[in-house]
Amino acid sequence: MFRGKFVAALRQNYAQGRFAPAPGRNELDGPAWPALLAAWYGMTGWLYAKPAPGGPVQVLDYLAHYRHKVAVSNHRITGLTGLTDGVVSFRVRHAQRPKAGRLTSLPAPEFIRRFFMHALPK
Repeated sequence: MFRGKFVAALRQNYAQGRFAPAPGRNELDGPAWPALLAAWYGMTGWLYAKPAPGGPVQVLDYLAHYRHKVAVSNHRITGLTGLTDGVVSFRVRHAQRPKAGRLTSLPAPEFIRRFFMHALPK
């Protein structure tokens, strides 16, 4: 059901001219758009949904953080030593004291793995 509503909304926005490719590019012209929609309709297992334990307000609060921001902004990263075998230090929010925060360090590959868990697929 979600897939049908999602693709219907995409079609409506496309018909209203809300998708504007970058200047000089026309990825959505010609047969590319119908092919893209057909690919989305043909996908299986691309969404798993279950009721949120905290209800819809908690879901909206969680998603609101990703509307205009990335998972960890630059000002929260406090240190980096090396890249492939180094350590990334950054500030995280503390659940009971959101303004205080605390410092956390992770190996660079683990930090990158966790960071990209929050990136939307292409």
